[in-house]
Amino acid sequence: MVRKKRRKPSKLEYRLAIICSGILIGLIGILVKMIGDKIPITSLNFFRMLFALIFAAAVVPFIDKNVFKPSKQDLKDYAVVGFLMASAFSLYALALLNAPVANVALITSGYIVLVPIFALFILKEKIQKNVAIAIPVALLGVWILNPFTTTYAKGNIIAFIQSAIFALFIIYLRREEKTETLGSVFWFFFFATIFLSPGLLVYGIGDLISVLPLILILGILSTGLAYLLLAHGLEGVSANTGAILTLVTFPLSSIIFAYLFINESASINTLIGGSLLVVASFITLVEFKHKKHFLLH
Repeated sequence: MVRKKRRKPSKLEYRLAIICSGILIGLIGILVKMIGDKIPITSLNFFRMLFALIFAAAVVPFIDKNVFKPSKQDLKDYAVVGFLMASAFSLYALALLNAPVANVALITSGYIVLVPIFALFILKEKIQKNVAIAIPVALLGVWILNPFTTTYAKGNIIAFIQSAIFALFIIYLRREEKTETLGSVFWFFFFATIFLSPGLLVYGIGDLISVLPLILILGILSTGLAYLLLAHGLEGVSANTGAILTLVTFPLSSIIFAYLFINESASINTLIGGSLLVVASFITLVEFKHKKHFLLH
């Protein structure tokens, strides 16, 4: 009996995977808010990555047969990326506990502008014209946001730091000429879980049982499935297309979910300033022609 060759997904299917990923990641804000202080934030981050890892371990081997055959150099790179991922994800959750979802999501989306700036100093890449235009637009957005003198200054500052760390995450992948595959996602989760485990030992599990359903959604759907969908989508579209789809779906879904489920609305300054950050990111992507890399949080 002749086995049928697997049909290659269409461009639309790849795009839908990225859109679904952005929407699932957009749920993170309300989930973290709903969990609140019922469990220590360090333990929350650990369980989020643990459940994402378990989900990836159950799914990825059926898709990527070489997932458990990484080289020593790959493991080194995965460990570095796992550390950066653990740091960025932890700061994102911490920012959400100290600022509105809209603030954190919009500020985080500005990481794309930081990538070429960091690349100037780390990779010695020249600043392109589009980036030179994007930087003042982003600065204007930050000025309107006025993030450091508001009630939510702490959360906003943490969100900016998280955005910078995620930009460094992208820079490292580019320097090592790495692309994200479904197999690599498993290893990112694996090392991130290891790096986050001390927090569980130090602070305990809190009232884990009462929020377990929310943490399962956070880990399995908004992290495990979301990043596997993102990696899959990036296999079939350009980095620009993936970034644009993410820039539209992630902050928009975050703001809508926050309004619908936790009755949290964004201020005019946040919407205008945050929108300028997103616009600056779009401008940055005009001539952004690098390998496909992860785009989120």
